[in-house]
Amino acid sequence: THSPHYTKARMAMADIFLKHRKDKGAYIKCYMDLVELNPDYDSYCMLGEAFMQIQEPEKAVRSYESALEMQPKDSDLVTRVARALVTTHDYQHAIDYYNKAIFMSRTNWWLQLELASLLVRLHQWSQALTQLHKCLERPDAVGSGVEGLGIDVE
Repeated sequence: THSPHYTKARMAMADIFLKHRKDKGAYIKCYMDLVELNPDYDSYCMLGEAFMQIQEPEKAVRSYESALEMQPKDSDLVTRVARALVTTHDYQHAIDYYNKAIFMSRTNWWLQLELASLLVRLHQWSQALTQLHKCLERPDAVGSGVEGLGIDVE
């Protein structure tokens, strides 16, 4: 039977496996069991976070993508996929996911800054400048965010 108490207990058990026993396999098994018992959006997101916790971003991406199949309009999850892809050095797919997240969440200009920062790291100067100009053109970016543009890109 699936209950919130069972989920919390499995998460606490996973935490013990990881932090005290240093057993990544048992840690992940707790989250995989949750997905097997209840293969829903939240379970896949938790599994993705667990994979990120143990530095297995490729597996995290697969878990996040399974969650995205259930809620494709979740821009926060799309952003998590983009960030995980950056850690796998799959930059083109990360850029695609960032662009998708930016399109979905037009009010979140920090995503444009993240994308611009990635493009600078990849030496894609013209695309980075395009993203920065888009940020500066936004009425909601004027003020608090403009001062941080240079810091974020450095």
